[in-house]
Amino acid sequence: MDNEPTNQKLSWIMGIVMIGCASHRLNLAVNNYLHDNSYDDVLDKLNVLMKKLGSLKQAANLRQQTSLRPIIRNCTRWSSTYAMVQRYSEIKQFLNKLDPALVDHIPSASEDLRLSHLLETMSKIQSVTLTLQSNDTTMSDARTLFDGLIELHPSMRHHLSATAKIVSTPEFENSVVRANDGVLKHSDEVLLKSLNLIQDAVGPSTVSGSLFFTFLDGVPESKLVEFADASNTCFAGIHMQDSAIPPIDQVQRRSVPRRSAPFCA
Repeated sequence: MDNEPTNQKLSWIMGIVMIGCASHRLNLAVNNYLHDNSYDDVLDKLNVLMKKLGSLKQAANLRQQTSLRPIIRNCTRWSSTYAMVQRYSEIKQFLNKLDPALVDHIPSASEDLRLSHLLETMSKIQSVTLTLQSNDTTMSDARTLFDGLIELHPSMRHHLSATAKIVSTPEFENSVVRANDGVLKHSDEVLLKSLNLIQDAVGPSTVSGSLFFTFLDGVPESKLVEFADASNTCFAGIHMQDSAIPPIDQVQRRSVPRRSAPFCA
């Protein structure tokens, strides 16, 4: 939702519905999680280390030990933080802890332990990120994935819940999700039919049950069953110009030249 006020104004002028990007919401949620759990200092320290390792001398030393290269964090994309922490776990064994140029920037034993725990958590969230980027992922799938993350990390509710303030049109998005799940209310039918979005075609959800167990470790078993059941009973009946409404804008932010079509922002 970059340029959110502009997008909202544009959708109002055009008389179309704006759908927020699920990946953007996840990015905000993860960055907020990192800040709330006091990871900023250790991640900043690690980022400085990666920059040092990218210098001419240090890069040459590292090349003698491994073909892996340092990765620098991009604060606007949480996945780059994951990539940086993962790369550190792969190259830390090759670092010279007595090198005067590195000694102040290499994480301590306690910081290293925190980074290991963080990597485990971020690996689960990364599986959600990759699934959201799939062309087959529906808004219902995204809702199920977000509910699972909220179970694991309640602080993410601020950005990932169905009623989060960042959601521009919660009524419309919830209607789409209920349509995917085959539990349309009368008000949903009225709204979606008015936008010419309801189609009779029905199909199973594309998110496999095994996906949930790649990142929902720790969620109560009853919730896992609930999420898995939901993933296997979704309907693909909400369409926009012959393709399912995506939970993220995978190519570019664009408006559809139809007054009744939704707008992915």
